[in-house]
Amino acid sequence: MRLPSRDGYSVQAAVVLATATVLLVNLGGPPLWDDDEPKNAGASAAMLGSGDWVVPTFNGRLRPEKPPLVNWLHLIGYAGFGVTETGARIGSAVLTIGTAMLTTSTAARLFPTLPLVGLWAGMACGTCVWAGVAGRSATPDAALGFCTTLAFWLAALGLAPHANAGGRLTRRRAAAVGAACGAAMLAKGPIGLFLPLAALGLAAWWQECGSAQGVVDAIRAVCTACRRLRPGVIAATACLVAVPWYAAVTWQTEGTWLREFFGMHNVERAMRPLEGHGGPGWYYLVVLAVGLFPWSIVAAVTVWHAIRGLARPADAPALKIVLAWGVVWIGAFSCAATKLPGYVWPAYPALAIATAVFLEEWRLTQPPALVRWMRLAWSILGIAGIGIGAGLAVAAVVMSRGQAWIGLIGLVPVAGAVLAWREQSRARPGAALGWLAATGCATVTLLAAAAAGSLGHDTGVRPLVAHAAASSTATGTWASFRCTVPSLVFYSGAAARAGAVEMLYKPEAAREFAARHPDARFVVPVAEVDDLLRALPPGHGVLARSRLLSGYRELCLVGSWGAPLVAGPPRQ
Repeated sequence: MRLPSRDGYSVQAAVVLATATVLLVNLGGPPLWDDDEPKNAGASAAMLGSGDWVVPTFNGRLRPEKPPLVNWLHLIGYAGFGVTETGARIGSAVLTIGTAMLTTSTAARLFPTLPLVGLWAGMACGTCVWAGVAGRSATPDAALGFCTTLAFWLAALGLAPHANAGGRLTRRRAAAVGAACGAAMLAKGPIGLFLPLAALGLAAWWQECGSAQGVVDAIRAVCTACRRLRPGVIAATACLVAVPWYAAVTWQTEGTWLREFFGMHNVERAMRPLEGHGGPGWYYLVVLAVGLFPWSIVAAVTVWHAIRGLARPADAPALKIVLAWGVVWIGAFSCAATKLPGYVWPAYPALAIATAVFLEEWRLTQPPALVRWMRLAWSILGIAGIGIGAGLAVAAVVMSRGQAWIGLIGLVPVAGAVLAWREQSRARPGAALGWLAATGCATVTLLAAAAAGSLGHDTGVRPLVAHAAASSTATGTWASFRCTVPSLVFYSGAAARAGAVEMLYKPEAAREFAARHPDARFVVPVAEVDDLLRALPPGHGVLARSRLLSGYRELCLVGSWGAPLVAGPPRQ
């Protein structure tokens, strides 16, 4: 396998091509996955319908869960692709490509003596499993990841000793870092400023305290680190970017949005697990092993190599920046009570760089001590491929009959492991790493584009709305009965019309709703159909059924056989 040259343009082109393949192929094929995707996309559609770009709402109610950057990205996507899955996801895909490019540049600039370290770092960031998840989702994760990686890139190039005379941020660079953090605050809240500042502060202090002896020297190291980092400039610029919107939404909602956002979705999430999203302290070790796959096959030896690298004066300053970034993000969310896989996405660029440093030094030196470690890594890759294939085949049989072919995707990592092993045996480590990159690109693309599209094609709310749209072009009214399915708000078109889907739980409420809206269509779990039909007037029945990948096992579309059906929003 031929690798690109060390020239920056050819390396960036290879990273962009691989990441774009992972993210753009069949981007709008899978439906929006409940719950977060349709809530974000529906809030954006409500902004488009109402013309209010300041106050996020969902299904006619205030939505204090997220700031609006993800919604603004959706509005740009809707302008180009309509109110569709592609329109909701294209912003995340583009920003994730940008994140991979920034990771490539950061690695190449921090470790200039390693020719292809930028290539492996960009590939690891852009072709890992979680890139295929975050980059293809209508959630704020991709926006937060891009903004924090931009801050990481700007600050790392300023703090690295070889970047300027003192390894110190200029005021202009500190202001640029602050602007990136301000955008991150618009993506996810205060963590967009506090965690980057904490990570960069740790890195600057770590570089200063290497020769410190005693408490006095440690305090001096803190002061010197602050002078190098200019946290006041960073914080002030971040506030200039973010505070105007926070002030506007506080004014328009009389403080309600701000209280609920900070009280429930920041403080409470940190103090107790919300919505069942908890986990042990080692939760993110498992998440990262899966999310960074296939590059995580060398995770153990990468950690060992990075610790050893801290003893090398030439590499230690840059490694401290990279490790501090990863440790702060992972450590902070490991301490939080509420845990979700996407919370640590901003740490992936640092993990990708650490992985790339190890892989590139292995490529250049091929130390005999690592021969067995790398063969173990290829074995893990092959075993994981077998597990992926078996898991997909079982999922296809359970969820989507006739789609068991997707289990063949597991053969890709198996083939990649065999080819990489062969190239290592031929003393061609560069080719072995090339096959690892190709395996990541192909596997994640097939998982995200083919497997997700196949499993999700006939599941969820989308086929129910499509059934209604195929039956009639008349408009009508939608409601849910004893279920919360956020995607119904998006696919029914209620959000785009600045309307709402009625959520009903009592049979009497359903009877009254049907009396007011004879053309109403109800989405209901299969277990609740009989209760609903007993409450509705004669002539109502089940019009269509759909399975779910999670939550309620099966949903039904219930309505009057003679009533007009509502058309859903246009699809890609």
